[in-house]
Amino acid sequence: MKTRILSILAMLIVCCVSIADVSAQTKSKKESKKDTVLFETVLHCKDCEDKIMKNIAFEKGVTDIVTDIPTQTVKIEYRKDKTDKTKLANAMDKLGFKVKEVCPSTVTKKGDACCGGHDHGAEKK
Repeated sequence: MKTRILSILAMLIVCCVSIADVSAQTKSKKESKKDTVLFETVLHCKDCEDKIMKNIAFEKGVTDIVTDIPTQTVKIEYRKDKTDKTKLANAMDKLGFKVKEVCPSTVTKKGDACCGGHDHGAEKK
């Protein structure tokens, strides 16, 4: 009886270890399918950030977006099996944001952002 209980317990332990290993492998495979692109563009204000966040989030494969007005950059994390840098740049262009891919080490803080020169979608008086 004791040997039967011990063998069942051993089998349960082996199953738990196997499941944990498979789970870790699946997670690392998903992580390896991800990539990040950093675009430099003109972000005037919070409305510009909101426009990007609300629209680019719905692009196929996008998993995270970080906008930064002081450096005028948009960092997009995406799944390589669903989209690519060119498609993301085209999506940004459709929103009215001309982008240029940059290396994170070359990014510097730009001058203060202003709201002159573009339309936020609201009528001006």
